[in-house]
Amino acid sequence: MTAGRSVNALDVLIAGIAIVNGAEKIATGDKDFIEISKVSELKTLVY
Repeated sequence: MTAGRSVNALDVLIAGIAIVNGAEKIATGDKDFIEISKVSELKTLVY
């Protein structure tokens, strides 16, 4: 079993709000969203 990477709690909150409101993708400069997209249905575009 491997440990996951820590992400900012506020990024998790933002991702959760986006998912609940029907967002399929999010564009961000924050690489934490890549980790979040690995365990959720939210697709991430990092610029």
